[in-house]
Order: sequence, then C-alpha cells, then structure tokens
Amino acid sequence: MDSKLKLHPAQALTDRFLGFVKGVHRALRRSPRAKGLLYRLEGQVLSLLERQRDFYTSKNDYPYFRLSLIQGTFEPETVRYLRSRLGPGARVVDVGAHVGYYTRLFSDLVGPEGKVIAFEPEPTNYALLSRNLRRARNVLLLNLAVAHLEGHLDFFVPSKGTRWSRLSLEQGQQVDELLKEKSGGLIHHRVQVRPLGRVLQEHGLGQYPIDLLKIDVEGAEIWVLQSLGELSNQVKEVVCELAPENLRAFGYGVEDLFLSLHGLGFQRYGFLDPVAGEGEPYPLPSRGEWFGMDEALDLLRSLQPWPKGLVINVVAQR
Repeated sequence: MDSKLKLHPAQALTDRFLGFVKGVHRALRRSPRAKGLLYRLEGQVLSLLERQRDFYTSKNDYPYFRLSLIQGTFEPETVRYLRSRLGPGARVVDVGAHVGYYTRLFSDLVGPEGKVIAFEPEPTNYALLSRNLRRARNVLLLNLAVAHLEGHLDFFVPSKGTRWSRLSLEQGQQVDELLKEKSGGLIHHRVQVRPLGRVLQEHGLGQYPIDLLKIDVEGAEIWVLQSLGELSNQVKEVVCELAPENLRAFGYGVEDLFLSLHGLGFQRYGFLDPVAGEGEPYPLPSRGEWFGMDEALDLLRSLQPWPKGLVINVVAQR
C-alpha cells in the first residue's frame, strides 16, 4: 500500500492562481456597474460552456463554483486521488451527489463492468444529476437522502448555494439559522430518508465489497456511516467531507467523525483539498501524508480555533 497520498507537485501553484482569480472577482463585485456586467457575462459564458461540456449546473450556485464543476477543476487533489484508486469493475456509492461532478467521474473510472449508486434528495439538483448522467449505463440514481432512519425529514436548500443543502435536525432547527446566515433564505422540501445498508441490499449489492463510499452531506456524515449497519465491513475506503461548522450543527464534533470511522474498522487517514474563508486553499500542515486516528486528531486540534469555513476531504482506509 502506498505510503503517500498521490498529489501533484504543481498543486501549490494552482492554489495560488485560483486564489488570485477569486480576489479579482471579489474586487469587481464591489462596483455596482461592474457587478451587473460581470453577472450577465458570467451567465452567458457558463451557459455556453455547459453546452460544450454537456454538463449542467444549478443557476442558484455561485458562478465560480459552477465554472469549477463545468471545467473539472473543483477539488483537484481529490479527483487525482480517486483516479489513482478506482479502475474498471469497481463498485462506488456516492452519497450527496449534487449535480454529478463526482458521479460522472466514478462512472468513467469503473467502466461498463463497474457499478455506481448515487443519492441526491434535492429535486432540482436531482434533475440536473439525471441530465448529466443520462448516457451512463453503469449508474443507478436515487432521489433519496441517507440517514440512520427510515421515513421523511425536512430538507433545506439555500437560495444561493445549493451545495450547502441539508437535512434538518431531529432536535431542533438551529441548522436552518446557520444556513440563513450564509445564504439569505431557504427553500423547504420534505424528502424520503432511508438507511444506506438497506438500500444496497435491495439493489443486490449487499453481498459485494464496496470499493469506495463518498459522503458529502453537510454535517450528517455520521448518520450515513451509522446507516450502513451490517454492511459496514464491506466498505473498503471512505472519502467524506469534514466541516467543523456543519458537524456542530448536527450536535457532533470532529472527534465524533473519526471515532465513527475508527469504529467501523478504518485505521489510517489522509487529508485532501483543505479550504477556508470563501473557499481559498488552506495551508494544512503535513499534506500528502497518512496518519493514524490519534495523529490525525492531533493535527486537526492544532488548527483550533477552527478557521471560518474550514472544509477538508478526509480519506479513510482500513
């Protein structure tokens, strides 16, 4: 097994360039005249690129995020890592598929012999996911949320930034107030929620190993892990989002996520694409290395108090 995460040596230069572009974009938005022209131009360019790439994004998401999805530049470290791990015949589960950025990558990597199951509860994103994966014969799309229970829950979507959509809490609505601070308003849906292990059994994957489980559910990652049930031992590797603000909204801390992964048998951890603030790359120490659980937690504790908006992709291997 590799002793290092497979990262590209030019990553630091790429991070600096993207940070510069974002800075220019923010500066232009400060002028009302430049802002209006910028938004009109962005909309036209994005629509053209979507048709060229045959990949469609939500108009309620921020232009820079949409562009990174269309161009394939979103979370470059994670993409490179996944390319190094997945091959023909692999089985992948994508929980929180959004509009299909990773789902389409998974479909290409596993080939016709492989299988991808993707979950997305938000109706508009699910429609875009279906459009973007309409030619993929190795993908099963499910308009469901995943959690440790069976039934229906409230689901809230920011008026700006659908990538932050998430389930409501069982014990209250403070998560909704957190989202309102970011987005200025929320759209409410009532969505079906099912345990992951049960769904996999129903679709004939209960007896097969899952090569990769990707989770991006805005703070409900532990709910997804809990929902695996008896199938948890069949998951070889997990890539999940770590965002301390989101975990706190669900009543969890960073330690809880790692304890959940460790309890399922995952022994070593790596970190990819750390960002903070308005999505600027964050200089996480010791990038590209593997850690045991205690070492990983020590590294993360060294970041406290958490940088505002901190988001990291965690890789967990057995």
